[in-house]
Amino acid sequence: MMLFSARLEVLLDLLLKHRHFYPPRYFKLAMTLLICVILQRSIKKEERFYQEKVQHLDIIEDPVFITGHWRSGTTYLHYLMSLDVDNFAYPTNYQCFFPTLYLTFNEQSWLYKLLNRLMGVRTRVIDNMELRLDLPQEEEWMYPPEGGFSYILEKLIFPRTAITDYNKIIELSNDKKTKEITLKIFKKLTYAYHKRILSKSPGHFSRIPALKELFPNGKFLFIVRNPYDVVLSMMHAGKILGRMLSLQRSEPDDITSIAEFLMFYFDTMHKHIQLLQPHAYMLLRYEDVIQDPVKNIENIYNTFGFSYTNNFEKSLRGYLESVKDYKRNRFDLGADTKDLIYRHCQRIFDEYSYPR
Repeated sequence: MMLFSARLEVLLDLLLKHRHFYPPRYFKLAMTLLICVILQRSIKKEERFYQEKVQHLDIIEDPVFITGHWRSGTTYLHYLMSLDVDNFAYPTNYQCFFPTLYLTFNEQSWLYKLLNRLMGVRTRVIDNMELRLDLPQEEEWMYPPEGGFSYILEKLIFPRTAITDYNKIIELSNDKKTKEITLKIFKKLTYAYHKRILSKSPGHFSRIPALKELFPNGKFLFIVRNPYDVVLSMMHAGKILGRMLSLQRSEPDDITSIAEFLMFYFDTMHKHIQLLQPHAYMLLRYEDVIQDPVKNIENIYNTFGFSYTNNFEKSLRGYLESVKDYKRNRFDLGADTKDLIYRHCQRIFDEYSYPR
């Protein structure tokens, strides 16, 4: 659970806000508090470093934002584009899980080396994709430790008391505090790399007004996927991540609630897209990307005017060759389940030409 790297006052505020905890999670909660307390001196040191060296830094180039509903292929697209080390830098697993520490405890620190030895090379429990400290990660994980609002992480950690009102989610995702924390996140990443940041977070769907205000020249990549696959994959991932992260007792979301939120996500995304200039965004289908990744990446680069180098294409083709035997999760889909998902998400099927 990423809250162990929070500032202590942030963690205590969250715990007081949500209050109700499941007794079998008390040990997890106690360990989170203990580690958090131990790290406070180092966290305060990094905050002083940020205020002295980083907060007045200008963003070199506005980021590229990859977003789309969870389980829609954002990670895959992020992995592909992150291979372009000439054009982009990206937040890593280490940075996202220790956002309050990673500048002063960088890759040469004892903390990173210890975690790297303990972790090694693993696979993500939800989809078997490779997982290492230095691989790309979504900066969504940075928001709670910094005191920011993240709908999905609050829901995973505090499922009984998390905010579920759709209007409130949009409001909190674009308030002054969110803008300040978002700017802090990207200034720290810019300081670390001195490059354009390749961002990925499904949670950014609700922050697009704030992102557009903060980064008027940012580029946005929206990826969609067949709702049948998204809903069933979300059920699978939610059960696993809920067990790993939750501090409260709850039942996993059912198909209806997942499909309803997917429709809210779709409507919000398209409403926010209207705020963007046509040259500032692209819409992709996951199925098209996996069918011909190189062609789709080239199309992105041509649309946004990025330099598509031979070195990048070589890295891209090498990576695709290395994962050619990767097996995606497969889920059974009964007729009643298909009908239920279709009824809730018909406009997505129609808009993106998915078969019923």
